Amino acid sequence: MYAFLRGKIVHAESTSVVLDCNGVGYELQTSLNTSSLLKVDSKQDVTLFVYLQVKEDSLTFYGFKTILEKEVFKLLVSVSGIGGNTARSILSSLSPTEIRHSIVNQDIYPIKSCKGIGLKTAQRLCIELKDKMISLPEGNVQEVQLHSNPLKDEVIKALEVLGYTKRSTEKIVDRLVRTNSELQTPDIVKLALNKL
Repeated sequence: MYAFLRGKIVHAESTSVVLDCNGVGYELQTSLNTSSLLKVDSKQDVTLFVYLQVKEDSLTFYGFKTILEKEVFKLLVSVSGIGGNTARSILSSLSPTEIRHSIVNQDIYPIKSCKGIGLKTAQRLCIELKDKMISLPEGNVQEVQLHSNPLKDEVIKALEVLGYTKRSTEKIVDRLVRTNSELQTPDIVKLALNKL
């Protein structure tokens, strides 16, 4: 139903964030891995992939930094006895790539070391999810840029209109935007042209 949410983080804790999406605040439960990459910033938009867990008495949003993390989460909660909080705990202890690698290789010990996971549960995860994990992409595929910068995007688009490729301008523009954030798009375009 929901694929992702984009907005500004107005509150962050170790395993949750509140994302302001055009005046609507969504509380997202997150893994420690995702939370460590996020910070409260009223100027930067953040994109998080989301999963909505529906129960009789609650609706819970989970937020993820990558599609891979979301897909691993969905596979984990598909196993009987693994709820959203347990899956989030596993993703807080291991990266999605490490989880995928452990399950594909039937290595139960990294998973067993996660809080709330015993030997039998780790074995069940490895048996039930091996084939499904094999079909997932490798770890660094489908990473999402968490912090979108509208000013940087505008400058790059303006330079593309002038015939420069994004690849050739991105690093220069990134550096200029970080050091001259008070300037407007035309001013940064001029600075970039002097360096290209």
